[in-house]
Amino acid sequence: MHLEGVAPFGGPVFVLAARGGSATLLLTREDRIIRNAPPEAILGALTGVALDPADLLAVFTGCVVPGPRAIAGHLHAGGLASIDVESGDQGTQRRTATLYLRRNGSQWELRAAKRDRWQIEYTPGAGSFPQSVRLISTNPDVVVGITAALSQIETNQDLDPKAFTVEEPKNVMPLTVDELRRAGPLREK
Repeated sequence: MHLEGVAPFGGPVFVLAARGGSATLLLTREDRIIRNAPPEAILGALTGVALDPADLLAVFTGCVVPGPRAIAGHLHAGGLASIDVESGDQGTQRRTATLYLRRNGSQWELRAAKRDRWQIEYTPGAGSFPQSVRLISTNPDVVVGITAALSQIETNQDLDPKAFTVEEPKNVMPLTVDELRRAGPLREK
């Protein structure tokens, strides 16, 4: 996983890179860094979206769960359909979700989904991937709504392993996940 938080001007606000269950977060404007922490813990403290890389990829690509396998489907009035899926990846926790589609001419477009404690809204893109994804927590204890725009999508490309690392500037100060959680957007007010 490699995520960057971009601002309207200047470089990224943060760089989060993960591989093999270990992640590094660099807060570029504060010169603070978290090393070797679970990616879902960092992402949860930073944004409130505590999904691991496989789940995040599934949500962003419209699969909703890793290795989805359809288990039921329903047609609804007004050109709507829903498909119930479960994760098909071996060795991972079994997850289920419901995808909601709308007919657009002869094509079906993914418009929304529900999984775990998340409602997901999709803005259709030009290709087979969404243009943007909005995650809204349905957990009353965690009020989170976050939108991610997807751009420069390339599939089936070999990636340099450096894509999953963070280049550390000199003189960065260590930060813990708990410190990030206390200072982040989900801190108690």
